[in-house]
Amino acid sequence: MAPSHVFVDAYVRGDYPEFASYVWLPAILHGVELVRSRRAIGFVLITLSYAGLVVTHVVIGLVFSGVPFLYALGRFEKQRSRAFFVLLANVAGLALASVYLLPALATQSDVHMPPSGRVILIFDVWTPQLVLFINLLFVAYAIALAGVGIVLWNLKSRNSARSNPPFFSFVRRR
Repeated sequence: MAPSHVFVDAYVRGDYPEFASYVWLPAILHGVELVRSRRAIGFVLITLSYAGLVVTHVVIGLVFSGVPFLYALGRFEKQRSRAFFVLLANVAGLALASVYLLPALATQSDVHMPPSGRVILIFDVWTPQLVLFINLLFVAYAIALAGVGIVLWNLKSRNSARSNPPFFSFVRRR
């Protein structure tokens, strides 16, 4: 997660549901890896995690909805038909989340938003120092991401015989 999300979402914007929704993303991708290794718990993990993601923050759920299927298509080289189990798990998670979504859609006409104009944040403290701090966080994040990429590239070239997934290579297989 980018430092801007940690700082801006939680402390400046006060958007705690968006901040909390990022918990579900690695769990969904881990479920894809479990489906790849033919474990039934992977289907359940994807279903429950996607339902939790949609209930926590609908917009992030919408943005992320195609990522597990595309990730599965990329990871399942010889078993591409199993990627459709991931798509089915997403649909099942959406069905579980319909307990929240259907009433929200039914009462959407009762929500009145102000006309377009300046959006006032809860903590509207945009100062030049804050903007500089956020820009420095972006630079630090880019440097850290490049370092992690180099380390992963070197590990992959050393261990080319092993086929650990790049996102979960720290998990020891039993």
